[in-house]
Amino acid sequence: MWRTMSPLRRLNVYITTTTVNLLKAVELVFRRPNISNDLLPSVMSDVRRVGAAKLLGVHLTQNLSFSQHIDAVGTVCNQRLYLLAQLKRQGLDLSALDSVFNAIIVNKILYALPVYYGYLTQGHKEILQIIFKRANRRGFTVREYDLEALAENAQYDLFHNICSTDHCLNHLYTEYTYTWNALSPQLRDPAISINIFRQSLKTHLFNNNSD
Repeated sequence: MWRTMSPLRRLNVYITTTTVNLLKAVELVFRRPNISNDLLPSVMSDVRRVGAAKLLGVHLTQNLSFSQHIDAVGTVCNQRLYLLAQLKRQGLDLSALDSVFNAIIVNKILYALPVYYGYLTQGHKEILQIIFKRANRRGFTVREYDLEALAENAQYDLFHNICSTDHCLNHLYTEYTYTWNALSPQLRDPAISINIFRQSLKTHLFNNNSD
């Protein structure tokens, strides 16, 4: 029965059958910027609809822009650079400063990075990279960290961990594998271009849904 319910119906059932603080609960509807309000789902009773919200430390907005999150991360990291300056003034050596930098700044930037990195603009990436450049220039790190390399490693680690059956997101991996194997050999050919793959995938999904 639960699987046949719509997402909104599931949410309503969850709210009514569990202890939820409705004063703290909010509704965030992901939408295109120019979409008509008539196409949006009706407002839920007793739940306030917002345009942005913070979930598990990540700032989400209704149009999936992460500008607010990047600004928040940048502010925190710049404040912590001041802390590193104080530690350096107290005589902390470079190796120890680098360890502290990894603990309080690199980990801050890496938190949930694989989730939203693909949504970042070049300007967002430059904001984060400037933090690494500034830290290295001020003598807080043994090298200048590269955001692209850190993001690639984080994404690989997440995918590697998801492959484990003990991971909470393993079901996403198994569902993706099933979906990929269900595609035609022509679609799974690594030699085709990304544009041809997108066009062929749309045709494939349309034909399957129309059957």
